[in-house]
Amino acid sequence: MITPFFDPLLCKIVVTGGKREEARGRFIKALQNYKICGPTNNVGYLTAIAESDVFRDGKTTTTLLNAFEFSPRYVAAFSFPVASIRIDIFSAL
Repeated sequence: MITPFFDPLLCKIVVTGGKREEARGRFIKALQNYKICGPTNNVGYLTAIAESDVFRDGKTTTTLLNAFEFSPRYVAAFSFPVASIRIDIFSAL
């Protein structure tokens, strides 16, 4: 069971590439293939940022997160005290 007192940093993803675009592509692929079962996480949010034009163009600033619009690609299907089961509504199309 994960209590509310756990460290929210579950892991880091570090990627490299010959050029920024290669590293960004590897980062997106790593995020898309990353699976966390149980705790709510921000993998979808990070993927959306990495796929955004502003991130692609290297024009991110410290104010990006205040203005970045994000809509999760899943809906909560069932809720339990410890975790939620989520269904990716786009993969079902």
